Amino acid sequence: MTLASSALEQPDLEVKRAWQIIEGMPAFAWSADADGRFTYVSPNTLTFLGDAREQLNTPDQEDEFGWRRTVHPDDYERVAARWRHCLETGDHYDTEHRLRRADGGYHWFRNSGRPVRDDQGRITQWYGTTVDIDDQKRAEAALRDRERELSQIVDMVPIHLWRLTPDGEPTFINKRLADYIGMTLADADKRGIDRFDALMEFLHPDDAAAF
Repeated sequence: MTLASSALEQPDLEVKRAWQIIEGMPAFAWSADADGRFTYVSPNTLTFLGDAREQLNTPDQEDEFGWRRTVHPDDYERVAARWRHCLETGDHYDTEHRLRRADGGYHWFRNSGRPVRDDQGRITQWYGTTVDIDDQKRAEAALRDRERELSQIVDMVPIHLWRLTPDGEPTFINKRLADYIGMTLADADKRGIDRFDALMEFLHPDDAAAF
């Protein structure tokens, strides 16, 4: 199937404006038939994919939708399974995965698609957008790294650290304190007891009232 990348010949003004909006979006736009084969992808999609565009709509025994060259190998099975499920059920298609650029690098994208049905409720087309979220993913990864580093520092300091809400509900104890008392806050939750009462169990009876 040949992928369209331009509007119909001699479109009326409304159609022309619609295509200009679609093809001017920074996101990738696409449509697919009821079997999941692309009927349209916006020009910026083809520019991003480069030679990989030739693989779209060319399925084989190991590549059900012809996506294997464009979707990151670690994401392919999950993404293909989700698309297959949506085609069978009509559920909205929403995934996050990496796509291969023309230069061989990968960017993270959020892919969303919705079905259109005929009068009998049968799916006739899918329409969707694919939005670049690579900067967001990089920022999230950097934040996780900083949180991991901070957590390691907190766990290494030679003191017991804890945090309470204004109402006195324990929300954090560091690993050194958890190791000392032999219990984490999650352990208290599993036992079904109040977190503050659980910590109070480890205070000396002569000190509990004053504390």
